[in-house]
Amino acid sequence: MIYIYSPPTIKCYFIQVMKAIEYELNNLNCPCKITDTLQLPKVERTKKNFLILFGFHDICNIEQVKKYINQFTTIVYNSEQLHLNHLKYYINCLKNIDYIWDYSINNINYLKELNIYNTVHIPLGYSKSFILNNDKDNNNILNNNKLNKNNERIVFIGNMNLRRYNIIRKIDSLNQDVIFFDKLWGNEHDECIKNNTLFLNIHYYPKPILELFRIIPLICNKCAVISEYSSDTELDKMYSSYISFFKEDLSDFIKAKEISLSERLRRYNNFCNEMSFSKIINSSGVLKYLKNI
Repeated sequence: MIYIYSPPTIKCYFIQVMKAIEYELNNLNCPCKITDTLQLPKVERTKKNFLILFGFHDICNIEQVKKYINQFTTIVYNSEQLHLNHLKYYINCLKNIDYIWDYSINNINYLKELNIYNTVHIPLGYSKSFILNNDKDNNNILNNNKLNKNNERIVFIGNMNLRRYNIIRKIDSLNQDVIFFDKLWGNEHDECIKNNTLFLNIHYYPKPILELFRIIPLICNKCAVISEYSSDTELDKMYSSYISFFKEDLSDFIKAKEISLSERLRRYNNFCNEMSFSKIINSSGVLKYLKNI
């Protein structure tokens, strides 16, 4: 069996991708399920079973966690920008992990410079599991006039910091209508995606890696996405057919917005056909060991 786990305190950041991995692996005949605890029955804690960890950086210093995960064949799906100084301890812990999955070649190359070679490149792609249910929750607070379907308003969802705020303020100065939601998760997050068309991606840190965990669920729900460039040029190039990028000085921002809206459905269809998540997983080679359960 393959178990997928994330610490409950940050699970909201990863749950969409966790569900996609669960869905795709089951369809690829690799029995898989999300677990809410690492305290599984002892009979399940064996090297014959796999544990895929999201958010390991948040719990890698906990001795009890180390004890539990060492009993599995452990995979860390890394979502972090590994060049950041505060992740040095986390990176050191990765040396003891059986396999590391990462969506960024930049991260993989950085780990190789540190003599960590047990890495696999698995970028995100189209999965039916990302598509939101059309049923409305009548009790949801966003099911009101605040978020009527809108094709022009630009929406940003994410934890706010000074860097993001300053970029949004500059976009506002271009007479562009930007609305942002800080820490929006669960049903509220889903309703926001259902009721809006145009979304903005701004990175939290300088010299960033493209935030696919935010972007891919949007594309899979036929949303248009405009984003600043990242420091991972290969990743930007890989997704440039599905995202409109804008320059740091915002000189092409309005044009990027217009293209993103006009190309939205064509990009969605191309993404479905060209970036199948199941094919990405299959071509990565990980099924060779996952199917040996």
